Amino acid sequence: MHAGAEQAYPNLCKPISQLPFKLGAWVGQTNSHEEEIREKAPFPMDDVISRTYVQPAKGLALNLYAVYSRQGDDRKHHPEICIRDVAGAPEDLKSKAILMLDEEGKRPLQRFRFKTGPTQYTTVYYWHLTLPRIPREDETILQVLHQRGSKSPPSITVQVSTMAELDQLEPLEKEFLAILDQTLRQDYLPEGSVMGCDRLPIAIARGR
Repeated sequence: MHAGAEQAYPNLCKPISQLPFKLGAWVGQTNSHEEEIREKAPFPMDDVISRTYVQPAKGLALNLYAVYSRQGDDRKHHPEICIRDVAGAPEDLKSKAILMLDEEGKRPLQRFRFKTGPTQYTTVYYWHLTLPRIPREDETILQVLHQRGSKSPPSITVQVSTMAELDQLEPLEKEFLAILDQTLRQDYLPEGSVMGCDRLPIAIARGR
């Protein structure tokens, strides 16, 4: 079976680095380590942002990390791997949940909570946005399936984290996440992009 011509994908409507620093009542600034993330990333990043957003009226703060990869390598970055397995932070399974940003259930994100200090917890919201392929007139179903299995499509991984208490999370979940999702869909993503929160089966290599 020949794979046929390589599948094509649209570009983002705008680079994610152009995301506004003001999202509703939340005001952001670039984190000092953003450039270091670009330089030391274990995979090619086509674009990345690392910012702190605050909601002064309610005394809330969060960190936003988003990375775009044309090769789909962004999906290799996952909080269960980076925070729980590698950093060794115990997970609060009672707070783990899938939240929906729409009534139809097509825009899911995963909420995690980890114990990152003696009395400190970090809540993380994770999702990814996959760009749609551009169909070709001459392609066969077998060619489409073959290429889907051999190459990951371009995607964006988004992680929002906060050290706020559980009873402070509602404004973040109801306001910031909704505004961020709407902004990305409206101004940055090509039509047909798909949101999900499933994780890739990533193996951890440990030295002996």
